Amino acid sequence: MINYSEKGSNLHDLIAKAGHSLSQIDGVWVASDDVAVQSIIDSYDPLSYEKEVAISKIYESVKSRIDQHSAGYSAAEIATFPALQSEIIEFNVSGLVGASMQDVIDRGRLTVQQLSDMLTPKITLQKALIAQRDVEVSLIQAETDWTLIDTASAIQRIEMI
Repeated sequence: MINYSEKGSNLHDLIAKAGHSLSQIDGVWVASDDVAVQSIIDSYDPLSYEKEVAISKIYESVKSRIDQHSAGYSAAEIATFPALQSEIIEFNVSGLVGASMQDVIDRGRLTVQQLSDMLTPKITLQKALIAQRDVEVSLIQAETDWTLIDTASAIQRIEMI
């Protein structure tokens, strides 16, 4: 007879990968090999797996939000974003215009101030999203009980930004 308590969906995958099965029939857990399956159940700790899944979902949520602001830009333009972001931040503090900003201005698309006004809110949002992601990941990494990992609430907090 199998002594089973819920340990997340990955446990069933591990049992199947080991070549066994576990199912519930008329309220009783039945395994293809009671000893082998019970050993898998007893030794399985879902905490690291659940943390990995939650953290992956949080990173994907933040990436998706950030990528929304990159839509329509070429890969070459996106490659310049880190430098341009740094220069916009520096411009907002000191008024100095960096090379990446100057390149945009030289192409006649925007003035320095227009460029700053357009990008500063996006940079601020990106920084806020990354900061909240880091908070959520830290909370998950500190969790000691897999049943208390609340990915949906973490993502909801990120989406409120």
